[in-house]
Amino acid sequence: MAVHEIIKDEKVLSLKSEKVSKSEDITQLIRDLIDTANEHKETCIGLSAIQIGFQKRICIIRNGEDNWFPIINPMIIQHSTGHHQSTEKCLSFPDQERTVKRWDSITIMHEVRSKVQKRKLSGTPAIIVQHEIDHMNGILI
Repeated sequence: MAVHEIIKDEKVLSLKSEKVSKSEDITQLIRDLIDTANEHKETCIGLSAIQIGFQKRICIIRNGEDNWFPIINPMIIQHSTGHHQSTEKCLSFPDQERTVKRWDSITIMHEVRSKVQKRKLSGTPAIIVQHEIDHMNGILI
């Protein structure tokens, strides 16, 4: 079990994350993300690798009570025309709450076991993934 400290340094969080190559073994990084998220399970519904000090395009989102779904090299390829205001918090900025404009639904391309898959998300999962992709792109809420 490897629980990492949540990064709060805006200089680090402003860095763009690098794409994960097919040859990289990210098994331990995914385990570390899950272990760290579980330490914050009362408030954590998503966590990006940059938030624990790894500049890689990987995040996890909560998929049920204690299940986490890893998303590797995500890219939004389609989105709804509808937006809504989302009030969000972030583990990296625990004392802040911001209102952000988010698409109602998105379609992403991401990798699963080195194969590219398409996934459509709406509601809370879409909001979480948009928040985590912002982290990967160095955008702070």
